[in-house]
Amino acid sequence: MKDIISTLQQRYPQGEYRILKEVQYQNRSADFIIVSLWPSRGLSIIGIERKSYRSDWLSELKKPAKAEAIYNCCDYWYLLTDNENVAKIEEIPETWGWLHIKDGKTFEMKKAPRIPHDSTDVNRTFAVSVIRRSTDGMIHESAIKDRIEAAKIEGSEQAKRELERSRKNVASEYEYLKRAVAEFEEKSGVQIQSWSGARIGDAVNFVLQGGIERQKKELNELHGRTTRILNAINLGIGEQKTA
Repeated sequence: MKDIISTLQQRYPQGEYRILKEVQYQNRSADFIIVSLWPSRGLSIIGIERKSYRSDWLSELKKPAKAEAIYNCCDYWYLLTDNENVAKIEEIPETWGWLHIKDGKTFEMKKAPRIPHDSTDVNRTFAVSVIRRSTDGMIHESAIKDRIEAAKIEGSEQAKRELERSRKNVASEYEYLKRAVAEFEEKSGVQIQSWSGARIGDAVNFVLQGGIERQKKELNELHGRTTRILNAINLGIGEQKTA
């Protein structure tokens, strides 16, 4: 249906016409009602009955009263097809026109004559049906403003909630870090604030590299080497005295 409307808009441009689908009136419906919008272009109402199958078209021909109610409210009436096998030119009633869609274009196979009735005498009930169908899905300007204001309020409230949630998270993390620092200072005897970042880094690296245990091991190794050297020196001196 959307593609059909897009194709019809090539013949009936959106700024000059309003295309309405499935307009109902007196328990009958028209697939499309097209209303011209500018008196300078000639005000008119065009009814369109779409048929995609030949059986539907033949059934329509057998029941002329079916379209009568809406037909009498229009200035022109057209059959619309998108299948070449639906209708034949000789079957089109004298008071009907025929539009055929092919390759995304609309071709006028038969021009519809103007329906002979007083065009100034618009049936009010039908006019209301057209107006109602034309406003389906539309939102009043005041309703749009109300929705915008409601969205602003909701957005503001949501922003406040997000800000409060972030504030609580930051406060919680701060309290955790404060407790961790206090515990470290208590057990280590080191006041974090008196140390620079470099000193803290050196201390941490010292611990990670083995710390005191590594220093003790190195001192023990140095003590062993020193002892061996002293023993060697004492041994040399004793041999010289003996000689």
